[in-house]
Amino acid sequence: MKGRILGVDADGSGVIVNDAGSRFRFGPTDWRGERRPAAGSAVDFEVRDDGARDIYPAISAISGLGAAVDLDAIRSSEAASRIQTLSRQQAAVPLAASALTVIAFFLPALSAPELSTTLFTLDKVPRLMASAGAVMGGDGGLGLVGSLLWLRFAAPLAAIGLVFMIVTGRPYGRVPLIAGVAAIFAGALPFLIKGAIISKLEASGYGAAMSGSVDALMDVGLGAWLCLLAGAAQIAAGLGVLKNPFAARSSN
Repeated sequence: MKGRILGVDADGSGVIVNDAGSRFRFGPTDWRGERRPAAGSAVDFEVRDDGARDIYPAISAISGLGAAVDLDAIRSSEAASRIQTLSRQQAAVPLAASALTVIAFFLPALSAPELSTTLFTLDKVPRLMASAGAVMGGDGGLGLVGSLLWLRFAAPLAAIGLVFMIVTGRPYGRVPLIAGVAAIFAGALPFLIKGAIISKLEASGYGAAMSGSVDALMDVGLGAWLCLLAGAAQIAAGLGVLKNPFAARSSN
């Protein structure tokens, strides 16, 4: 018989209710699970002597992590209920865009044969340029672009702050606009860095041939594009242009 644990006493005994609403008491020796029984857990059990006996957790097995997960308990949890509620609200759009912004910071942003960076590690580009400039006896700095690199961290910080405000139910007003501008700035930095490197090479004695080779070899990666996309979505959501279609359906 299938049921759900209503409550558990300190000694491990408790009460189970089945799908028909009948209640059955059990003792600590009737539990067959590896972990202590918990209220709300789905169980399989036998009925003997008007009580629940041979009680096992109702498992939806997920292998690969060496553990089993009770999916019924997860679906009925407060966190799952909160996620379902948010998915039907307009806040779902800036919430998803914020998650994409954070993910984008750990994806490739700028790459070359001897260089690969994410938005998180983008500051190693000007360090590499400065080292190369010192070896070749020139200025390897990236000027204003290099000095503004630290501002890229405003994007994930704004995104995380917005997620916190949405999840905790705080009013977030125009924060998506701020998060969107920060994300677009961060996503644009790899393009600006690539342009600054090419301009520096063209202005040096290496000429257009060298700059053309660098242009062909240096690629702006998925992280930059994803950050730009997430920023545009944040701004569109903040302006009310981009809305959650599921919220519109649920309100009808």
